[in-house]
Amino acid sequence: MLTITSTDRILALCIAAIATGVYLCSLASCIRWLVYVDEGWRIRKSVNKVLLLATFAIFSFSSLHTILAVSTTFFNIRDLERGTLVHSNTIPWTDVVMVCVRISTFLIYVLKSEFKCTATNMAVLTVDGFLVCHIYNAYRQYVALKRRIQLYRCCLVCSKSIRMILVPGFFWIGGAACTILQIYWQIVQSAKISTVWTPVNMTTGPGTILTPFWGCSIAVNLYSTGVILYRIWLHVQEQSRYSAFVSASVRELRFIMRVLIESGALYLIITIPHFIVWWTPSSTAILIFAWTNLPAVGCAFNLIVIRTSQRRVEHVKELEKDGGFLSTVMQFRPPINTNTASLHTTDHFSSGRTSSTYEIGQ
Repeated sequence: MLTITSTDRILALCIAAIATGVYLCSLASCIRWLVYVDEGWRIRKSVNKVLLLATFAIFSFSSLHTILAVSTTFFNIRDLERGTLVHSNTIPWTDVVMVCVRISTFLIYVLKSEFKCTATNMAVLTVDGFLVCHIYNAYRQYVALKRRIQLYRCCLVCSKSIRMILVPGFFWIGGAACTILQIYWQIVQSAKISTVWTPVNMTTGPGTILTPFWGCSIAVNLYSTGVILYRIWLHVQEQSRYSAFVSASVRELRFIMRVLIESGALYLIITIPHFIVWWTPSSTAILIFAWTNLPAVGCAFNLIVIRTSQRRVEHVKELEKDGGFLSTVMQFRPPINTNTASLHTTDHFSSGRTSSTYEIGQ
């Protein structure tokens, strides 16, 4: 059983506060790109409501988890100042809620005294669900791009993409089942129900429920990121031998690969060590990784939106710049008389437009 001291809580809370500050900065930038137009502060006519809802869901889970972490730390220190108090074996309601929060985003189960994992699990399942959907959409886009060079049947797109999400979908369902079981186990602990079935207790590790949950989460992310990168890499290899027009799409695909690697690495950098430290006796490391999980997951999620939105603006500017060289417009006016005609040209090359009219004699 782990013994969590007040020093562990304060140290973990300070590091979590720094991680939360970074997450809030990325959240503000993410909302700006989702809600407002690319240039200016006018609200978009069509906002991606699904992506915006997922962003706010992760923010809600992370905020609730942080608030409860602060409150439990405060009450722990208050109890130390007042002297040793007699506590029951039931789990406080604040810990129960924190578990429900962490089950959604990231799962941290500090034995006996911490019940904040459910919120993490819910947030994690949300992100994992979007990764499974990204596999389906990415393969559809991959085949759609490939059809520009070769003809593919529509049934090929649907049938193959559905088969590709079976593996991550299986792990996601497994994570959802572990989440439901975790909620049940926490309710049993908080209510001191001794006559019902309970999971086997583990003195080392996250537990018999959280161990498969985190395993499923890591498997979903590794598989999803790997499959998408592999498919894009294959497409880049096929497109690299074509004309310069196709090379533009290759550059876009390489950019997508970089974004996936950046966000996926950030996600796994916090998830895998968090899973590993559970098998160590260090309660400080467990609590630090537990309370910084959700902000890191939120940053990884926001990074995808920010990077792709910025790239979209850069792509539009490149198109406008390239189009400027071909934007010289020649307009012919009707002839004034039978002997002359007027040729009107507009120059778009300079910073200001200049217009000239020339008389053309027959």
